[in-house]
Amino acid sequence: MTPTKAEWEAAQLEEQIRIAQRNTARDILQKFLQRIHDDHCGFLREDDVAELAKLDRLHQLLVRCGCGRFTCAAQDVKHFIDLIEKAGTEYVRDVSLLSTDPFYQTIKKPEHRSPFPSHCYQGDFESPSDADPGL
Repeated sequence: MTPTKAEWEAAQLEEQIRIAQRNTARDILQKFLQRIHDDHCGFLREDDVAELAKLDRLHQLLVRCGCGRFTCAAQDVKHFIDLIEKAGTEYVRDVSLLSTDPFYQTIKKPEHRSPFPSHCYQGDFESPSDADPGL
């Protein structure tokens, strides 16, 4: 049975609303991660973790402890930190975004290259040398 024109238009409108809601949620998450990156260099405070868990509960985070590190979902960070602190034999140093976080794929690479190798972005810089090229 083929849908009527009104049914088809209603279904199209519902799909557009779902897409807009997904895009809005993704934009909110991107802006939040950008703020974390800009303000805290990718490190999260306790309230940031709670907010991220509301936006994307399965977003993976790195938790660094005194003698190790582990990754877990944003929704589980508080639970694991509470367990570590309750045991009393270890401490949590910090919580941060993973270096492989998809957010970092959206950041533009610098347009210019620094003449100093230590300021190089991806290591694709050839260091200037005063040595004879024939050596």
